Amino acid sequence: MIRGLKFTTKGGPGSGNIGHAGRPGSVGGSAPKGLGSLSTPVGVTGKQGTSDAREWLKQAAGVSNLEYASDESKARLKVQVAQDLAAETGIAEEQILDYMEQWAYSSNGEDMRSLSIQQNTAKEFGVELSTFTQEKISELNEQRRNLATIEGTPGEMTNAARFLPSMDSPTQRKLLRAMYNRTQAELVARGITEVRAHRGVIFEKVEYEGLGWNQTIQVKTNALSSWSLSRKTAQSFAIPEETGRGFAFGAIIPANRILSFPTTGFGCLAEAELLVFGGKNDWADVTDVTEEER
Repeated sequence: MIRGLKFTTKGGPGSGNIGHAGRPGSVGGSAPKGLGSLSTPVGVTGKQGTSDAREWLKQAAGVSNLEYASDESKARLKVQVAQDLAAETGIAEEQILDYMEQWAYSSNGEDMRSLSIQQNTAKEFGVELSTFTQEKISELNEQRRNLATIEGTPGEMTNAARFLPSMDSPTQRKLLRAMYNRTQAELVARGITEVRAHRGVIFEKVEYEGLGWNQTIQVKTNALSSWSLSRKTAQSFAIPEETGRGFAFGAIIPANRILSFPTTGFGCLAEAELLVFGGKNDWADVTDVTEEER
C-alpha cells in the first residue's frame, strides 16, 4: 500500500482535463466540512448514478454519444449554461463564457486567471489551497513585481493579463457557488448520491516506483480537479509522450463533492468531465496504463 500519493494537474487547450500530469509537491487539503471522502460509498440508501449522469449529459446536449459530440453541440450547450448562470447571478454572459474557457485552457499553469479559480474555490467551499498552487501564486506575484520595477508601471507589463484574475474574488465566488447549487439541484432531482469517476496521471520514476496493479492508494488533489465518468477518457490522458509512466485512478465520488458538470458550469462534454473538490482523506484504485498498453 502506498500512502499519501500526491498529484496535481497541468492544463491545456480545449479542456481542464487536457495535459494532466503528475507533478512533485504537496497538494490537496481537507474536503469541505461535512462532505464525504472519495471511495467511501454513501450506503444502501444512496444511488450510484454514473450511467444516469452520462444520460443526463447526452440529453442536455442532444447527442447519443458524448465522445462524438460536434463542436456545434458543445458550443450550444456552453452558451445555454452561460445564459442560465448569467440570469441567476447578474454576471455578464460573455464574462461567464470567458471564465469557463479559461478553465478549459488551463486549470493551474502559470496564469493567475486560472490559479485564481483554485484560490476562490478554496475560499468559497472551505477547501485547503494546495501547497503547489500557493507556490505558483507566489512565483507569479514575484514575477509581476519584478516586471513592474523593470518596465515602470504594472500597466506596462509584458503579458500583463496573466498576472491578474479575470474577475474579482466576490464575483468568482458568486459564480462558483451558482455552479455548485445548480449541480446539486440536478443531482438531487435524479436521486444521484455518488458516481464512479476516473482520472489519468503521468508520473516520473521517482513518483511511481512501487506503484502498480490492484492497489488502493491515498490521493491528495488540488482544491478543484478534473475527473471523468469515462475510464477510457481518463486513460487517454495517462499516455506519456517520452518519459514517465501513466496511471488511471478510479474512485467513488459523493455527489456533494462535485462542483460542476458540462451542463452546469466547467467541464468538457466529450470527455464526460466533472469537477471535484480536493480532500486529504481520499482513496482511489489504480491501474498501470503504460503496462496495459504493452
